[in-house]
Amino acid sequence: MKKYFLLLPILLSFGCKKYLDAKPDEHLVLPKDNIENLQLLLDDTYTMNGNVPASSEVGSDNFQLSDQQWLNLKQRSESAANLYIWGKNLFNDNDFNDYTLSYQCVFNANVVLDAVDLVQGADVTQKNAVKGEALFFRSFTFYNLLQEFAKTYQPGSAATDPGIVLKLSADITEKVQRASVKESFEQVINDLKLALALLPGSVQFNTRPTKAAALGLLARVYLTAGEYNQAMTYAQQYLATSPALIDYNDLSGAVSYPIPMYNAEVTFNAKLSSITSFATSFARISDELYGLYDINDLRRNIFFKNGGPGNITFRGSYYGQRSPFAGIATDEVYLILAECYARNEDIANAMLNLNKLLIKRWRLGMFVPVDASNKSEALKQIILERRKELVFRNLRWSDLRRYNLEADYKQTLIRKVNGQLYQLSPGDGGYVYPLPLKVIELGGLVQN
Repeated sequence: MKKYFLLLPILLSFGCKKYLDAKPDEHLVLPKDNIENLQLLLDDTYTMNGNVPASSEVGSDNFQLSDQQWLNLKQRSESAANLYIWGKNLFNDNDFNDYTLSYQCVFNANVVLDAVDLVQGADVTQKNAVKGEALFFRSFTFYNLLQEFAKTYQPGSAATDPGIVLKLSADITEKVQRASVKESFEQVINDLKLALALLPGSVQFNTRPTKAAALGLLARVYLTAGEYNQAMTYAQQYLATSPALIDYNDLSGAVSYPIPMYNAEVTFNAKLSSITSFATSFARISDELYGLYDINDLRRNIFFKNGGPGNITFRGSYYGQRSPFAGIATDEVYLILAECYARNEDIANAMLNLNKLLIKRWRLGMFVPVDASNKSEALKQIILERRKELVFRNLRWSDLRRYNLEADYKQTLIRKVNGQLYQLSPGDGGYVYPLPLKVIELGGLVQN
């Protein structure tokens, strides 16, 4: 079965007859005549939870490499090395990349969605949950693809900016083209709203999505699109049922990975793909980022292992191990809500929600509540805390893209490798990754 499901995403992305004619053996097809088999397909955590696109994390400003580390990375993956310096030749040295692995997840979700209503005799609640999960996974994956392969959402151009391929069925013979950014976001939101009505309030394993996960993702999507009132609504609904935060005073900095995988903040567990050859064990935290943390800010020790100057590594994943967490968690939702209040000039509630988070992050007795006198001050505080709280969470790239639309918050990224300076300026085309050449050649899609 693994062979089949690794092959199909590439087929549906390329849409090429010579690939479509190569049909898999029948015995490799998962029987779809009962709800348990469909649930098993969604419970394939490697495909559904373990391959969140990671390339944008390499391109963001959370870490730095020495010249030798970059050369070592280049030997393992030309694409990963180019991602680090915002180069153009990407995703062409490996057929299994952010694009194809994401559409593998979409394919699995579509198999379930095509079959679930046809299953006879299954419990309605169970069928609804499975359908809701599939819709969530498809939406989650489409959103992540948009952050790498399409322009930032802008109301004035979203209807004409090229978005992503919205593959909505498992039919590999269906011809596909790119939708607009507007159409792509609408599909993400529609899937999520349908999922929200179907998903359960709790699950046995947090690799399965819940209503809270759908609410959190809706808040994230609307924030990315600049729809702050909608983002606020869904963030409030999320926190009404899932307000719990970890008190970092209760965590031990003496263990290798201080934050447990199954903790009170995680409502949906997923991790970044390792396909880029990127690993937090060798990536060194940027001096600029580490310098943002006060000595009494517990994240300084919980998130990072200090091996001396230039040798600070990340260990604060909510995945409970080396792999960076890329799911939905409550700390992010507090930050979304705080930002939405600030955008609407409700400074008191913005600071209230920000301080609810920060008091759980500082050493007991040392925290002084953050204050602001106006919208600009509040947003600067919240943007700073997003930077410090959401490290290696697959959110920095998306944040940089949307901040670059605002004069007060845009910035230029600079890296130096082998004596050469590289930079990524606001609005630069490097913020939108090219589609793999094989997809363009075989599928006839419009290139970025």
